[in-house]
Formats: sequence, structure tokens, C-alpha cells
Amino acid sequence: MLEIYFSDRKSSTAPSAYAPAHVLHSGAVLHPVYPRPTSPILLLVILLGVAQTADLKVFDPPGARQRITLDLYYLVLDLMEPLDLDDYMGGSPTPHGVAQENLESTDLILALVIMTLVVSRGHFKPDGMHWWTKATRLVRASGLNMEDKHLAADSPSSPHGQGDMINRARIVAKEERRRLFWLVYYLDRHLALSFNSSLHFPDGTFHVAAPLPETLWQTLEHVDLGSISFPAPCLGPPQSITGLGFFECFLAPASLLGHIIELHHFRNNPLLGEYLAPSAVDRIETLISQRQQEVAALEQALDATGREPLAAIWPGATAPATATKDALAYSSCLLEVLYILLHGNWDPKSMMVDDDDGGARWWAAGFAPRSFKLQTCVSHAISTATCIQRILDLDPDLTYMPYIFSIYLVHTSFMVLGLMSRMLETGSGPAVEDSCEVLIRAHEVSIMTLDCTLQKNVRKVLRSMLHRSRHPDEDTFSHGEHRARWREMLSAYRWTPVASGMAGEAM
Repeated sequence: MLEIYFSDRKSSTAPSAYAPAHVLHSGAVLHPVYPRPTSPILLLVILLGVAQTADLKVFDPPGARQRITLDLYYLVLDLMEPLDLDDYMGGSPTPHGVAQENLESTDLILALVIMTLVVSRGHFKPDGMHWWTKATRLVRASGLNMEDKHLAADSPSSPHGQGDMINRARIVAKEERRRLFWLVYYLDRHLALSFNSSLHFPDGTFHVAAPLPETLWQTLEHVDLGSISFPAPCLGPPQSITGLGFFECFLAPASLLGHIIELHHFRNNPLLGEYLAPSAVDRIETLISQRQQEVAALEQALDATGREPLAAIWPGATAPATATKDALAYSSCLLEVLYILLHGNWDPKSMMVDDDDGGARWWAAGFAPRSFKLQTCVSHAISTATCIQRILDLDPDLTYMPYIFSIYLVHTSFMVLGLMSRMLETGSGPAVEDSCEVLIRAHEVSIMTLDCTLQKNVRKVLRSMLHRSRHPDEDTFSHGEHRARWREMLSAYRWTPVASGMAGEAM
């Protein structure tokens, strides 16, 4: 099960659905002679995450998976209960010193992060947010968000010696903490989008250097440190897409997503929302376009040389497997969805109101848009469906990032639902129908990996709309009756100022 957790896209085993990016080195944790000291809590939480989806014989008997996951969950709770997480870092340093204390806090924060992913994807999503609150408090209490507060931006790299074991362990531990923070940073934006909440770590409120390039990180355990020219540390999130690793490919779009989330909440401000400067939206749109150009350049370099441009710099770097193209396909799709989130209405119910007030003002007859905003949303919804079709061709089981990808599927579907709802009255559009069909297939695959009631409801509404569009004579119910049913199915999931998104009405 640990090998499954640390597996990557190059292996024949699908990686854990709850491991979007690896903070720890698999070789360090699974080393046969000198394994990394890892806390029992973290090991149990890793096993709990893997047990949710692992295809192993032990889970084949009826009820075995539920029994094992419940046992692991209660074991984790038993180990967590004695810890006062609010005062975890408030006492004196451990007898082993600051390094051991940092290691322990790294393990505990990572355990809380994985618990958030596991619980928030289940049917009790508010419980997942409770774990996330604990994780973010501990990030601040442990100083993880200020890991490099004494580091000057773009300062020269310091020499790291000739690769002795103690120095190597120090470098790896430092990089683990940086990678852990950036995983928290990414998930902060993902969860804020999923549950319609505010950011815990807006840009400018932390001091952490960007993580090392993935090709360097993967070889850091066995190369001669004296032969490596480490990149100058850069404080803050990367501003460009530079490689195929998770952090290199997805941190820059995550930063843009954070800005869009802040704009979304600002627009809902009853006093100041209408005074949002259009230049802010234009600036974000320009940055999205730049990221798309960087993805295209990486794809060209990968096709031409078989490796990403930075891979040749680091000793021991190998040409990436064909499967690494998945990262660029997903990145292209996520960037398209950012356009929809920037310009469109996030709330599914308001998109299907019956009058011309509220959400219906976003839609026009067929493909004759009344505004640039509508035209932009229609265009990028169709482009997103094209990207999703490419992803399904490359990754038919959607195993690359199933936990993260689902919310982008959902918001793309909301846009298509709004379009289909209006088109059923004004006339069909083949491009939107084809997009609807692609989204239905993607939801079906996604639900097979990670069950989600919202996605099931969205899929049902998409199917109903597509059938009514293609077979109007077979339907005995009026459009108004259908629309009322569709709105009822999605009414628990709102992205209004007082709603909680995917968490539904429970939060």
C-alpha cells in the first residue's frame, strides 16, 4: 500500500487518488536500510488514503474495504486525540532539537492534509473542512508559512558541501517543508473553489521559496551535491509554467485561481462589488493567456526532444515517459476553465431561472450572444470540452489528478447546463450538444474513481437535457417542468455569498 501511495505515472499501478503531489521521497520512506523516520500518524493516514481506492486482493471480499478503512480511521483518531493541535508548537522544543521538531510538524501537517482530502471527498464534506482548519492553524503555528522569512528574494544559492549524509538530510528536510507548504497553498485554492470559501493563504501573506524543479528533487538522494548548481531561491509562487512536475505545472495556474476567487468574493460585496475595475479582469486574462503560451512551448519542446527544457540541466535527469504529457493536457484544460470562472456565473441554480432577471441574463438565443462576456464563456466552455476529450484519450480512467479535476468538471458543466437550458427553448447548437456528451462521459469516469453526489446529479441533468434536445418529440413533460426538476436537483449546491458550494446545505 505504501508503494501504491508513492507510485507515479510511469508505473503500472495507478497512484493513490489522494496524492496529488508527493512531499516526501519514496526512496527515503521505503529505504531498506536507512528509512526516513516517519510518524505512526502519517503512516496510518497514508494507508487510510490508499485503502479508499487501491485495487488489492485484500479488498475483494464484500465489506472488506469498508471494514479496513473504518479500522484505520479510528486508529488515526486514537492517535490524534491526545494531541492538542492548537498548542502543538506552543511548548518547549523537543529533546532532539529544532530539526526533529520540524520533522514532527511536517509529518503531522501532511497527515492533516491527507485526512482533509479523504474526508472532504466523502459524503460528510463539512468534516473534511474541520480537518483543513486544523491543518491551516498548524501551518501558522509551526512557522511553515514563514519558512524562508530571513531569505532575500533571488539571493545567490549557498554552497551545500560535497554531499555528506547530514548535509543531504538537511537539504531534503528543508525541501520537504517547502513542498508541503506549496501543497497546502494549492489545496487552499482548490478547497476555496470547491466550498465557496475565502483563502487562508492569499499571495503576499507568506514567505516560502518556490520548490526545486522536479527533476532535481527526484535525483537529490543519490547525486553528488557538490556537482549541482542549485537554482537561486525565488520567494512566492512561480509566475510561469516551467516543467512537467506538479508544482512546476500547476502552481502558476493556482495563483491565478486564487486571484479569481478573491475577485468572485469582491463582486459579491454589496457595497463595493460594482466598483471592481475592469482592468483587474483584463490583467488576469492576460496572465492566463501567457500560461497557455508556456504550455504550448513545453509541448513543442517535448515533441522535439523528448524531454522538458530544464531536465537536461540536472545530473541524472531522464527523459520523461509519454504519460507525462498528461500534465500538459490537464494544465491546458484547467486554464480554459479559469476563463469560465473569471467571466461566468458560478451558481448553477441561478443559470436556469425562468425570467430575464438573475442568472438568465447571462444567456442568449443559440449562438447569438448579447455580450462579450457570454461569447467568451461559450467559446471557452466548448474549448474545455475539447481539452477534456483529449484528456480522456490520454488518461481514460482520469487517474492523474481525480480529486482535483472534479471541481473543474463541475464548473464547466454548470456553464454548459446554462447554455443547454436556454437552447432547449431557442434552438439546438451541435457544438454545445457535443460538449455536453463529452462532459457526461467524463463525469461517469470520475465517479467510478471517487464517488460524489453532486457529480451524479450534474450527470443526470446533462443526460436529461441532451436527450430532450435530441428527441423533443418523445418527451411528454413541458420544458418548465423539466427546468423545475433540474433546479431542484442542483438547489443544494450553490455558489452564492451565503452558500457552501460542493458541501451543499450541511455547512
